[in-house]
Amino acid sequence: MSPYIIEFAGMPNTGKTSCIDLVADLYRRHGHTVRVEAERAQVCPFLPTYRHRFATWMADQAARTVARATEVEDQDTLVLVDRGIFDSIAFLDLLCVQGRVNEEERDKLLDVSGIARHIPQVGLVLLFMAKPATCEARDVLTRMFGLPGTITNLATLESLATAYRRTLVGFEERFENIRLVDTDDADPADVLRQVLSYIQLRVAGPTEQEAPPVAPVRESGDISERGHPRSDLES
Repeated sequence: MSPYIIEFAGMPNTGKTSCIDLVADLYRRHGHTVRVEAERAQVCPFLPTYRHRFATWMADQAARTVARATEVEDQDTLVLVDRGIFDSIAFLDLLCVQGRVNEEERDKLLDVSGIARHIPQVGLVLLFMAKPATCEARDVLTRMFGLPGTITNLATLESLATAYRRTLVGFEERFENIRLVDTDDADPADVLRQVLSYIQLRVAGPTEQEAPPVAPVRESGDISERGHPRSDLES
């Protein structure tokens, strides 16, 4: 039996990695084998400023990650992916939003990457969103030094939020299950409880009541029902 693959996708500084660590720990305590696939952007040989190369490299890595997760059966119960196929599609669409490629060129990049054929292997996408200004305010380097990053600057974050919304609209029916995570005004403990309730629908494990108290963190979030981003994310 292949593992259940969950992608934690979405905007920077919205609590994805913190939530992955908590979910992995709780499921391991319940005797499950859990593999965490770390965010590959951290080791990308191309800086985000090289947007075409960065986006296509991330797409290739996402495809490899999902393929690797399903190569060996009966090894892992869960595979938790920090940025995967959904993110890679959004990164490619970001090029289109920013006017760097047209829609035809974006679609060709998507075809070349081959990631679309791996979509059916992803069981659940948790799409973490926040207002661009919130993501910028949570960025540590920006707060410490007053220097906006390549991605964590307001203009790029606004374009990225648009790309995620477009990807949700365009690909929602192709993914098995997508849950939208609104992280603007959220209690991290509520995030964890909601995430556990979603995973419980497919993989038995810790219940919402077993979720430990979670200290407030810089990246936090809560979860709304599946569907398009709420109107307060559209501004």
